[in-house]
Amino acid sequence: MENNNEPILINGEPAYETQQEPKHYERMEYYDGKNYSTTYPPRQQKPKEEEYGLISMICGIIGLLFMGMFPFSTVLGIVAVIMANKSTSPEEESYKKVGKITGIISIVLSALIIILFIAIIAIAMSAGAASV
Repeated sequence: MENNNEPILINGEPAYETQQEPKHYERMEYYDGKNYSTTYPPRQQKPKEEEYGLISMICGIIGLLFMGMFPFSTVLGIVAVIMANKSTSPEEESYKKVGKITGIISIVLSALIIILFIAIIAIAMSAGAASV
């Protein structure tokens, strides 16, 4: 079979097969024991500012669901409030509000549970000391 270099026509225009490298990546070479290969490094994914509102809402709701687990719910409440304050996207305004409200509720209820727990222990200790 003969190898001809005639271009493929797409919409009447010649199209050549080319491999274009992304401009924002540098090629990396690595040796796998047998051959040298080239590859592109993976992109690092960071949450975008548009996603902070959604993250805030999820953390706030999970913080309320795990209210009995003191440090976990408090940390999630704090994360929810911080992420809500970082959110700048107008499309996620409702997520931001829900996240901030549920985060604040989670923090306040966690503080009340700690106070109640300390009060119960103090009452039990004073009742135990009075009965002896």
